[in-house]
Amino acid sequence: MPKVKFNKLIESLSGRVGDMVFYQADGQNLSRAVGKVNSERSAKQGANESRFKQAQVYARAATADPIRKAAYQARCVGHQNARNLAIRDFMIEPVIESLNLEGYTGKPAQPLRVRATDDFGVVQVQITIRDPQGNLIEEGLGQLNTDQKEWWYQSQAEVTPGQTVSVTAVAKDSPGNTVSYQRWHYVGAAAAP
Repeated sequence: MPKVKFNKLIESLSGRVGDMVFYQADGQNLSRAVGKVNSERSAKQGANESRFKQAQVYARAATADPIRKAAYQARCVGHQNARNLAIRDFMIEPVIESLNLEGYTGKPAQPLRVRATDDFGVVQVQITIRDPQGNLIEEGLGQLNTDQKEWWYQSQAEVTPGQTVSVTAVAKDSPGNTVSYQRWHYVGAAAAP
């Protein structure tokens, strides 16, 4: 964004002049070119526009809450503001990087570990275990292990050896965006001592 230096006569200029838009931000005079708008929108553009409107509603609510506004404001750099970061948080979904079932053999109290990230943090991870027919075996919320930067869930139910189960992790961020990741896992017979 080019900075603009006005003379005293027009230093408070703002708005559109020809193909340029002039505005003030953080006490500075700035300018940008007018964007080109295509009147025909694709379905994907329409969906993105709708999502952006939802993001603006979320940002309005987030910045009205002093605690959430302060959390966003603390992450601002340069010309960013809490509203812009709240919109960004809404628009970017969390990511599940891994679902580690290494220590899970179908017994209770075994760890299932999920590494999930988000630009502003994951607030919840839910684990669901189902049999091959889709019947629920168990589900529950993971606990954040800050040392490992993973969400850990301890199994509750016993699974009969020799069957395959579906394990699904669902990560959620502050605006309510969710992402899921599913793995099939063979529960082998316990090794003989």
